[in-house]
Amino acid sequence: MEATKVHSIEDVLEQNAIHIAEFLEGGEDREAFDIAAANPHGEELALLVQADWMEARKKLPPWLRHLNTLCDDFEEHWLPAALDIVREGTASVDAVAVAADHAWVDGASHFREAFSCPEVSPTSEVDSASPRPAEPEVAKEPVEPIARTLPAIIPPAPPPLAPNYEDACEAMNDRHAVIDNVGGKAVIASWEPSQRDHSKQEVIFHNKDSFLLRYSNRSVQ
Repeated sequence: MEATKVHSIEDVLEQNAIHIAEFLEGGEDREAFDIAAANPHGEELALLVQADWMEARKKLPPWLRHLNTLCDDFEEHWLPAALDIVREGTASVDAVAVAADHAWVDGASHFREAFSCPEVSPTSEVDSASPRPAEPEVAKEPVEPIARTLPAIIPPAPPPLAPNYEDACEAMNDRHAVIDNVGGKAVIASWEPSQRDHSKQEVIFHNKDSFLLRYSNRSVQ
């Protein structure tokens, strides 16, 4: 197994700042990566990184938070919601286009194309050589399906607040596994998007303290 590269404290903080800036524009949530990068330098740095991400989430616009929950399907879910956001004046075309590029391959161009596609005028379908109909049918240009060519790269959200202890255990077991021996130590493993190729996933190892820190703001009824 390839050894995890340990970055300097300056590199960890710079990488964390870049990831948060991208997140606030619609980029993926990479808190787990940044905490993992900070862990070799001690708990204090990991707590600092986590605090930065907590503040970033408070700054995330509600419209962008909503779009981040719709990344399972571009055409069916994400695109209609994004068009409504712009038409209602909640966010600008440019801001939503940036979010589309973070979330989807060529997302900005597909979003702009869909947004600029004009609706057919009620008079455009009337044949000038025939009597004018009382209620002309209005046809809309179809949008080419693009969901198959635009895989989502935002990682799955952490398990939501479970209604009871059994559901919480089931959710945690689906996301994590205890490995009894990695380098002579027991660790907790989870699947996370690869830093080298965001379309793929790789196994990330956490120690007990890091794992507890990650879920320290969650509670179970």
